[in-house]
Amino acid sequence: MLSELIGGRELPQLASILGEIDDPTRWLMSRGFFGESRLWFETVVAPARVATTQQSANTNADEASETNSGEDSVVSTTASDGHLYNLVDFVALAYTQAVLGLYDYTHALTVDFPNWIVTQAYDHNVRNLGPVPAELLRNLRDGLRFEETVEGHRVTSVANINQLLARAIATESIDEAVSLMDTFEREFWPWARDVSSGRTLAAGAALSRLDEALHKWASPLSSLSTLFEQCEAVHRDVDDQWPNLSLDRLTARRAALQEKLRAPIARVATRVETDMDRDRPDVFGWAFYRAHQDLLEDVLEDQVPIRASLEPCLRGLVIATERARARLLSTVQRLHQHVLGSLWSEPVLMLLQLSGAALVAGLARQRSDLLDVFERVWRELLDKDPQKILDAAISALYMDHALFGLSAGKINRSNRHQQVMESLNQFGISYDDIAYGNLEESHPNLDTKLATMFKWIGHCEFEDVFVAAWLVPEGRDRGAVLRSDILTPRLSEMIDEFSKIIEGEANTQDGPGVQEDEADNC
Repeated sequence: MLSELIGGRELPQLASILGEIDDPTRWLMSRGFFGESRLWFETVVAPARVATTQQSANTNADEASETNSGEDSVVSTTASDGHLYNLVDFVALAYTQAVLGLYDYTHALTVDFPNWIVTQAYDHNVRNLGPVPAELLRNLRDGLRFEETVEGHRVTSVANINQLLARAIATESIDEAVSLMDTFEREFWPWARDVSSGRTLAAGAALSRLDEALHKWASPLSSLSTLFEQCEAVHRDVDDQWPNLSLDRLTARRAALQEKLRAPIARVATRVETDMDRDRPDVFGWAFYRAHQDLLEDVLEDQVPIRASLEPCLRGLVIATERARARLLSTVQRLHQHVLGSLWSEPVLMLLQLSGAALVAGLARQRSDLLDVFERVWRELLDKDPQKILDAAISALYMDHALFGLSAGKINRSNRHQQVMESLNQFGISYDDIAYGNLEESHPNLDTKLATMFKWIGHCEFEDVFVAAWLVPEGRDRGAVLRSDILTPRLSEMIDEFSKIIEGEANTQDGPGVQEDEADNC
């Protein structure tokens, strides 16, 4: 009936029909109706998935033709875009509901396990079971009735009943978890990747739902771990071979999918519409902050080698920063000038903070590959217009310092600052040493420039250190001039101190060469 109802429908009709239907995926999964849930995906979700993929391909082709013809490539939100968003959200939510349903099913089995098994074996349905343990339970009930009829009492022990049913439950649970993960890899991820190539809000909706579903996978993995431990506890017969119940493979596959999301999310932040719609989630805002967090984790993980997506994601974040700032300038206006300045500068400050964390982490860990990526991107920006880049960075710091108080942006950057400080412990730099000025005593061989950075980080921010230690010297080398009217006293002091260190390093490097020339002249 459902196939006849939705078969051959256009996307707007399909979106309207499915919008009136309550998704039963979680209900089916939580009660062990795994075959029925797969039938729902094949009958309803799959046609909707195909329709959204075709519509996204048509939209992308239209955008490409507009770009090639030289017309404005900004896509406006139309009724068709709204239908596409609703249908994309319906498809993606079905997979998320499947994950939650698997958690509900496995978690319910862990409650009072295995005490309920014998009760269930005597025809009292206290738990919802999947087809495999349910079939075994029916056979057990027939066997127990036969024993009582012939022997007058039960012969099979409780331990044997528990072991038989525990094996069936564990086998089916791991099989269903693996099957659901196969569906994510075979259907959900390729579909979300294709849909996310557009500029509409639906592009970000697919990725945000996939990211949400992968995050929620932590719940069923946790309940499965508990369930398998309980099943193994009643596994008495060592000759009874059980399936491999290790969750390491599932955990690794989930992490691999999360890894694949990094580049598409950063790309969405550079393409999706920035206009806010009160009837839709803020897809651009989600992609912007998520891309920032992904890059910060890349900086702090100290992965060898660095991810290949690091530089493309950083370049995309530079574009997204300008788009975020433009949106704030056009939407946030009715506030005090100091508050406005702090809000408008927030995207730039986040980028400067990220770059400062990368600079400190790269020098502390001696990771030239990490430093090269950030330096290459920033030097390209400075080569185009050094004065503009330097003024924008210093102005952002000035406006942030001008606001005396807390804002949402300051709280967010403070949390990120603490995250970076905690990562410093990985290579022996404790926060107490930095805060109380004991760094030189605990690390006497620390590089002078890096020690100075740590000294300033103890009572200022990574964004200030990046501007004073790297951006200002690079900008000056390209002819940029510091504006004294937007230079705070603390930043001015930092710039002077780092300038002396850089000048001393240059003289040290030139020293041997000068001495050799003098020796040759003699």
